[in-house]
Amino acid sequence: MAWLWIAFVTIIWLLLKYGIRNQNFFLDRGVKFHDPLPFVGNSLRFFLNKENMKSHILKLCKKFPKEKIFGQFDAMKPILVVQDPELLKTLTIKEFDHFTDHQPVGVRDIDPLFSHSLIMLEGNKWREMRSNLSPAFTGSKMRLMSALIVEICEQMVDYLKTEAKEKGPQAYEMKELFSRVATDIIGTCAFGIKVDSLKERENKFFVTASKMFNTTSIKLAFKLIGIRIFPSVMKLCGIKIFDEIYKGFLKDLVLSNMKTRQEKNIVRPDMINLLIEAQKGTLEQITTPEKDSVGFATVEEIQSGPIAKKTSWTDDEIVSQCFIFFLAGFDTSSTVLSFATYELAKSPEIQEKLYEEAKVFHDELNGKPLKYETLQKMKYLDMVVSEALRMWPPAPATDRSRFALMEVKAMIFYLIVNFHFDLSDKTDVPMILAASFVGLKAKNGIWVKFRPRK
Repeated sequence: MAWLWIAFVTIIWLLLKYGIRNQNFFLDRGVKFHDPLPFVGNSLRFFLNKENMKSHILKLCKKFPKEKIFGQFDAMKPILVVQDPELLKTLTIKEFDHFTDHQPVGVRDIDPLFSHSLIMLEGNKWREMRSNLSPAFTGSKMRLMSALIVEICEQMVDYLKTEAKEKGPQAYEMKELFSRVATDIIGTCAFGIKVDSLKERENKFFVTASKMFNTTSIKLAFKLIGIRIFPSVMKLCGIKIFDEIYKGFLKDLVLSNMKTRQEKNIVRPDMINLLIEAQKGTLEQITTPEKDSVGFATVEEIQSGPIAKKTSWTDDEIVSQCFIFFLAGFDTSSTVLSFATYELAKSPEIQEKLYEEAKVFHDELNGKPLKYETLQKMKYLDMVVSEALRMWPPAPATDRSRFALMEVKAMIFYLIVNFHFDLSDKTDVPMILAASFVGLKAKNGIWVKFRPRK
């Protein structure tokens, strides 16, 4: 029996040693840091779903308010947090070429839906993929895609006006409403399919997206925690973040669409077409930065020198890019829109000032659909969206995205010129955030009535 106890104690000792193996990482480098717990680092309450992401990050920052940088541990991984805006600007713009890799979710090749996307690739593979995909998100490409977004925005306005006419102004939960509209936008812009999720409540595209990105799922939470604490074990066991059924759904959708278009020579200004061009090497490369007025939330595209074009793409690489497009459009955009409408409904004077700006440009359009160039001219709208992002960041760190900003601004434009935003009594003021392992959510939802303007 003695040897069993010795083996047991040895295993426990080795596990604890493994769990604290990086605890001196910042101490050895002279950086102030939060003392970590074994295995979970500084994320215990976050992992236990006792606090939301925003509160978690703010709590970490408040301990070192005067430090430009400090250390914290995401599970057992040491993370250097940059608090100084000037240093952050230097790292993300001037020194961008030296800090290209994103923070991986576990090991980089743990899930096919993630592993080939821009946010998971590193080094030269990242540069190569970025060089091929960057032209897909220039101002000129966004202009072409904006017509598809506008079509869905007009579809949304028609639905809300019909509801108000038949039933009176209705209170809608913003996350649910904008998730449906964002699904329709992603459907037409990324996958080339027409969906109306406000009318067709149980359509397959929206239902699948809702299940895939269900941030309240205990199963998904356990997978994300496991991948962050024991990534190699999770990979060895073949546990992926997303079930195979979702990969199959997206793969069939993307590849069958691409095949049909190539066979029938169909051209449409959307993500599928851009991927076809990138796959063929015919997507026009950026030679000089475009001078769009993209506002506070974006910066000029930084060129990192000539990179060889990718000559062949695997199916998984193609589907990965569409997946990330899907994720950003479905969850991130709907979160930003939810909190932006909350702030506008809470502040009638700001809402009216935004309406006055929007009305000027709406009148100039003279009944024509909104144009990409019009959005770029709306300075107050840009300030409203930027302030909403500052106050209610959908993630502790986000990538700049022209498409997501265009989507958010277009929806706000169409809503503000057609409706007053009125807070429902069901909405908490001040806001109470839900304890959530993933994303930013209102505990009791954000309920807003859209009252048609006369």
